[in-house]
Amino acid sequence: MKRSWLFIIIAILSVLSVSLVACNASNDLNAIDDVDYSDHYVVFLGDSIAEGIIGVSPEEERINYAYYGVLGQINGYHYENRAISGNQTKDLLQYVTTPESDANMPITHLSKADMICISITGNDILFHNFPCMMYEIIAKKVIGDDYINDQRVKDCYLYNKKTTIDDINGVYHLVTPGDGLQSLEDCKIRARANLNSVLKRIRELNPTAKVFFQNTYNPVDNESELIPLDLVSALIELDPSYDYSTPSGVEKYREMGVTILGSMSDILKDISESNENVYFVDVAKVFNEVYQADQEKGKALLFVDGVHPSDKGHALIAEIYQNTFVQMGLAENVKSLEKYKELRLKQFDRMFKEEYQQNGSIDTFKTNLKNAKTMSEVDDVYFGATDKLTAKIYDDPTEGRTTNGVAVKETETYTLSNVEMLKADQNTQDTIEGLLPMISKLYMNEKSLTLNTDGTMEIRLGLKTSKLLSYVKGMLDNLNGSVVGGIEDQIFVNEDGSVTILKMSGATDTYPTIKVYANELFPGMGFGEGTLGKNFSMLYNSLGLNIEGLEPLTSEKYVDEIGLPLNMGENREIDPETIGIEYDSYADYLTAYLSRYTLLTDKEGRQVHVDTLPTNLSEQLQKLGDLTVVIKTVYSLVTLNDINGKEYDAVFAGQYYENTSPFMILTRSQNEDEEDIISFANQMIGIRITFTKE
Repeated sequence: MKRSWLFIIIAILSVLSVSLVACNASNDLNAIDDVDYSDHYVVFLGDSIAEGIIGVSPEEERINYAYYGVLGQINGYHYENRAISGNQTKDLLQYVTTPESDANMPITHLSKADMICISITGNDILFHNFPCMMYEIIAKKVIGDDYINDQRVKDCYLYNKKTTIDDINGVYHLVTPGDGLQSLEDCKIRARANLNSVLKRIRELNPTAKVFFQNTYNPVDNESELIPLDLVSALIELDPSYDYSTPSGVEKYREMGVTILGSMSDILKDISESNENVYFVDVAKVFNEVYQADQEKGKALLFVDGVHPSDKGHALIAEIYQNTFVQMGLAENVKSLEKYKELRLKQFDRMFKEEYQQNGSIDTFKTNLKNAKTMSEVDDVYFGATDKLTAKIYDDPTEGRTTNGVAVKETETYTLSNVEMLKADQNTQDTIEGLLPMISKLYMNEKSLTLNTDGTMEIRLGLKTSKLLSYVKGMLDNLNGSVVGGIEDQIFVNEDGSVTILKMSGATDTYPTIKVYANELFPGMGFGEGTLGKNFSMLYNSLGLNIEGLEPLTSEKYVDEIGLPLNMGENREIDPETIGIEYDSYADYLTAYLSRYTLLTDKEGRQVHVDTLPTNLSEQLQKLGDLTVVIKTVYSLVTLNDINGKEYDAVFAGQYYENTSPFMILTRSQNEDEEDIISFANQMIGIRITFTKE
């Protein structure tokens, strides 16, 4: 599903009420026979739900929390995760038809797979104006078929924002009344056609693999950021029963979520029922049953953004798949349950044991875990014990990260040589190729990738700050000293051609959003009011990210000389109580400053939030020297063979897992000029980056 806006995240993102087969637990969690399903080859495809980047917490536990990793580990499968955040059905079709050209080997993985698990269709809806769909379903219900001519509809903010939407032919136009329902119908037509083509392609590569289509749960709730506050007002104007503050009103919104997402779910179900060896995994039904039984438990299945699955959500998606696999003879129940207990026990020991034993009995926890007879019971014990604890995470990108022990014999250094757009038209590619030398000349003094003999790797990107600052100054001048945040995640094109970016949900502001995500994805780092800056060093260490040259902004204490801005309108008045306060660094001061916002009123009378920039920012930035972004992690050298026997020399960046590929795979090869190169292809942002050996 859609990635939420993040400032600190890596660049390079269902209580299942089915009948469970009860079993007796082993008396010794450390004496488990290996589960021998290693001949099963499982590929996970689709969107961010399957990718498991946003939602799991802490981020470095992705493979142990995300359902693909849980299923792979407890069953001993060889598993490959090739899901990509933001994928729609059209992107999935593009992926399965991608030629074999590098160590990612899409054709090989699909050809070898026994099982292919796909999470898809959520973004088809979310990327095609979900609010308009919801508004028009209700408008038609309240007003009738002629709703598009009703003055209330014509005046609705949704049609006066200069936003665009694409039709069935991919042609974009300004949103007008009627586009919401038409977009829903277009989405259904396109999704069905794309998915039929996806399945046809899979069958060309692999006639016998079992394909599992997983539908999208309903994320709509009274805390959902999918529902802009202006939409709530517009719907209440049509029908007061859609008051979001009442339980009955919330239920009405949830019904709309079921209606819209259910239309895509029906397509997945139809395709599953119409094709041999294709199965429908109804996660949405069970998520909804849990929510109806206990709202708090239902909400706990979702991450803090209200969109992606939380650790609990992933655990329960894993459970429904596991029970399906057991029923089909693709997994064994008793040993896999013991493996699941072992997985959770290792996580507990690694992240929570030290804090837990201060107030609880480790022996009692282990006994309860041992006695659990289902995955649900394991989850109850594990999450019941750890919910209020803070996960202990590594603050070193190489600590605890294992490799296969294969590294280069001599240090190898490569220089960034090319950036190309995947599947781009020639004009776009020519533009990219023309910009790279200019950017390198004007703004970059270093752009290298190094493989060290100790199994660590570094990527260094140096910025010529003096050149960059002139660009930043021009940008700040154009912004008139402010950065707009505000009422919903939309882009407004103003009459003068300028662009205003508005964020979801009226209470959302830049700093609180960053803080919430940071604390969820990197627990224990203590991102609080005005503390984001000084915790960057811990964040850098955990991610293997550092910025050399920031010392002028981070090394010395800073005393506020002008005061943080009050929330008092266009004057951006100064709060005298904050003048003279000492901060650990200017970076801390800047963070605190931006955590406050000013309320402005736009031309249509709606309030928007504006993050104001301190008047001394330019002066402080001038103190910076050249900056160098350094990304450090571990790597493994791996030799891969595709379905036709072609050999690829790959670099697995980050944690190494023997039976699955990592999130980032780089391909080592030679170009036509017989130069040694390393290339990385990223399907999500559609680029390939090439480094040439020095």
